Amino acid sequence: MGRTGRSIATTVAALFMLASCAGTGAGSGAATDDRVDSTLVTRLRSHCTDVVSDDLGEGTLCVDTGFRTDTDQFSFPNWGRSPRADMNVSVQTLVDLFGHSAVCMPGPANECILRPRTQQKLDEWNVAIGGGRCEGFAALSQRMFLRYETPTDYSPTAVTASQLERSNGRLAQSIAYWWATQFVPEVERTARESRRKSPLALVDELIRGLANGAGQTLGLYWAGTGHSVTPFAVTRRGNDFVIHTYDNNQPGVRTEIVVSGTTDTWSFRPGTVGNESAVVWSGGTGTLELTPMAVRQGPFTCPFCNDPTPDEDTTITVAGQADAPPNRVMIDAGDAGTIEQTSTGFSVGITGATVSHAKAGATSAVTVTIPSTVRSLVLELRHDHEQQSESVVSVRRAGMADIQVRNAWSTAPVGAARVTAPLLTLTPDSTRISSHRADTMVSMAGATNLASVTVARDDTLVVSAINDDSIDVSYKGTGGTSSRTIGLRPSAPMNTELVISKGLLDFWSRASTAQSVQPARTTRSAPLPPPTPTTPPTTVPTIEVTLPG
Repeated sequence: MGRTGRSIATTVAALFMLASCAGTGAGSGAATDDRVDSTLVTRLRSHCTDVVSDDLGEGTLCVDTGFRTDTDQFSFPNWGRSPRADMNVSVQTLVDLFGHSAVCMPGPANECILRPRTQQKLDEWNVAIGGGRCEGFAALSQRMFLRYETPTDYSPTAVTASQLERSNGRLAQSIAYWWATQFVPEVERTARESRRKSPLALVDELIRGLANGAGQTLGLYWAGTGHSVTPFAVTRRGNDFVIHTYDNNQPGVRTEIVVSGTTDTWSFRPGTVGNESAVVWSGGTGTLELTPMAVRQGPFTCPFCNDPTPDEDTTITVAGQADAPPNRVMIDAGDAGTIEQTSTGFSVGITGATVSHAKAGATSAVTVTIPSTVRSLVLELRHDHEQQSESVVSVRRAGMADIQVRNAWSTAPVGAARVTAPLLTLTPDSTRISSHRADTMVSMAGATNLASVTVARDDTLVVSAINDDSIDVSYKGTGGTSSRTIGLRPSAPMNTELVISKGLLDFWSRASTAQSVQPARTTRSAPLPPPTPTTPPTTVPTIEVTLPG
């Protein structure tokens, strides 16, 4: 039987099992911990049978879609940023996600002048993707298996996903697109809600989703690292439930996430070099998530394309360089509390604040959301390693220009008693950026103007709140202090470059450049029908009968 026929058959079988089977495999009588919902464990056991699958190792079958790592995975491993710009997150990616009118200034549909804030987000995402594009691998491999897309959409000679090559520019663009969907509100909201469920509850949801062709991706978080894999089967092994996955970090290898029926925790051995890593990831509620394909149907709402609303919460995003150890975040909001990151995770002491990790490795983007009522804080980057590294830090808050700081370095070790050298100082009326280690590049985004300046080491930049569509920018350096007023809403889109000339802050502006774009992509919202099987022509022999007379 071909792959398509196999997947349909196993999915139908799984649906039958959900309705009528109450498996009594090994370990069915094992006791559960008091913390575990025994009703849930009983329901999970009812999904499983006594059938053993040779393809899935030890244990009995609960659900199997038929996805297999020899044909349905990509043959090349996950990778980060590409030297080819068209294989990373591009202007076209933003247009495809949010639509031309959301990310581009008004103009021809085949051209795009990025809005200043979308330019900042493009820069941030292309730093974050350096940690890996696992979310894109996980989503696209599921879409191909379920026939939302086909390998022939990318190569006319490819029959299976495994036959596609990494050098395929269209494929790389698509992987980057699906990677970026993790940041859109519709997907992020669903993923966040799923993290509130326990691992066993997510296994229950996964079994039902796999049986019904929901096309889930599975996210894992451990020690400040986020990763996404493709689940395709669940088996029961004693009192544990095993999620079988395609881990895009190690193609060709079936990997397992083991969820304990006694402790309601999970463990996973990710791929690094070879078939498996010596490090075992593990966790409980809040560290696993499921995202069904239904919420990835664009176009999506753009949360950063326009000015912040007056009551919008403050968001701070820190994205690290892929080839260096990650920086850690330390935020001190005085009486409102602190938020501190270490190698084991975040300690959140500000009421109402949240933290989210991108699924793109340890150095990828971390976003801290702080209630708009907290108007004053300082942020410091810290390190728990000998090698210091740089990050890109983005700040968005009500009444202010969006600020992005590139080449931001850590200045203190993790665990330091207090913030001594803040990178950012936020007050109700201003944002102060301090450059402590090296020249720091700062951009300030308004409605139609993207202003930028390089802050020399030991110098500071203070950016005021928006007043009458303008900001006051003050530069303090060895030559003293100099200020300028910069308009954020000129009649035509432009880029403004601020420079220090003879100790004074000066600037010059140029018109923004348009880029060619295609119409926004449309994604299939329903699977394609199975391909019509091809059979060789059959010649039916004939017998000539001659009747007497």
